Amino acid sequence: MTMATKLIPKQFKISTDVWDSFKAACEGAGTYPSAVLREFCQAYATNGTGPSDFWDSSEIEHEQKPPTLYVESELKEVIFNVGELYSGPGGVGLGAARAEVLVGDSVYKTMPKWVNDYDRDSCETWKKNVLAHYQKYKNFKGDCEVIHGDIRKIDLNNLADIDGLMFGFPCNDFSIVGEHKGFDGEFGPLYSYGVKVLEKNQELVNRPRWFLAENVGGITSSNEGAAFKKILADLENAGYEGNAS
Repeated sequence: MTMATKLIPKQFKISTDVWDSFKAACEGAGTYPSAVLREFCQAYATNGTGPSDFWDSSEIEHEQKPPTLYVESELKEVIFNVGELYSGPGGVGLGAARAEVLVGDSVYKTMPKWVNDYDRDSCETWKKNVLAHYQKYKNFKGDCEVIHGDIRKIDLNNLADIDGLMFGFPCNDFSIVGEHKGFDGEFGPLYSYGVKVLEKNQELVNRPRWFLAENVGGITSSNEGAAFKKILADLENAGYEGNAS
C-alpha cells in the first residue's frame, strides 16, 4: 500500500435557464454537452472563465472567483492485481485500467497480472491498448503474462494468484442474433473456466476477492432461462455473492 494524491472537485451551480440554453447550443453546434463541459472546466480551472460561445461564465454561482477546483491530501493507494479471461482487444481491461475509485481516505486501482485470449491479434492489441495504458499512466513496471491460447488447453493451476478476476465469456451461443444454442453450443459452457479460476485455492486467503463477469442480454433467455440460473448458481457455489445487472 502506498500514498497517493487525492483530487477533490469543488462544486458549482448552473441555473436551469442557463443549462437549457447550454444544451440547446450544444445541439445546434452538433456536439455533446459532456465534451464542452470538459473544455469549460479546463478553462475555468486555468483562468476562471469558460468558453464564451455557449454562455457567460459570470452567470455561474460559485464561492470564489477564480475557484480552487482541486485540493490535495494524502490517500492510501490500494492495488488489486487482476487476471482476465477472454480479454479480446481490451474493452473491459481498458475500463479497469482507467478506473480509480475513491472511498474515504483510500483510492482503489488495478494492475494487470495475467490475461488470456484465443486470438493472437487480440492479445497484441490488448498489449498496445491496455498494457500500454498501465505503463504510461499508472507507472506499471511489473510483469504481466499475456497468454495466447485456448482456455480449455491451459493449466489453470499455473496461473498466478490474483485479487480480482474479469471474464467476458464468449457470447456466440447466448446472443439472440446467433442460433441461441446456449449450453448446447460450442461456446456456451466456456463460462465454467471463469468459475474454475474462482474455485482455485478456494479455501485459501489468496483467492480472488472479487470478479466481474460480462455477457449479452440474451443470456437470460438461453435454454429457456436455465443457462443463466445455472451460471449464477455456479458462481455462488464457488463462494461468491453475485449482483446481476
